[in-house]
Amino acid sequence: MKELRDTTNEVRAIPPQLVRYSSLNAGAEGHAPISWDDLPLVLSVEQAAKVVGVGNRAVYEMVRITGFPVVRCGRIIRIPRDAFRQWLNNRVG
Repeated sequence: MKELRDTTNEVRAIPPQLVRYSSLNAGAEGHAPISWDDLPLVLSVEQAAKVVGVGNRAVYEMVRITGFPVVRCGRIIRIPRDAFRQWLNNRVG
C-alpha cells in the first residue's frame, strides 16, 4: 500500500510543460494540451486550477502567497494569464 503524505500546507508550482487539458477541450479525447495563448487573458480560479491540474483550493492557497499575480474586485478573484505563467516559471526555475 502506498504511503500518503499530508500536502495541505504545500503549494508546489507546476511547470508550463505539464499544462493539462482545459475545460474548453473537456471530454474531447485525443486533443493535444492547449497552448497558453489559447487561454483567456484573465483566468478565474477554476480555469487556473484546470490549466495546472490542481484543485480550486490549491489555487486559493496560491492566491494568498505574496507576489502571486491576482486581481481582486470585491469577492471576485481573477488571475492574469501571462503574469501567472511568469510566476510559475519563476517558481520552477
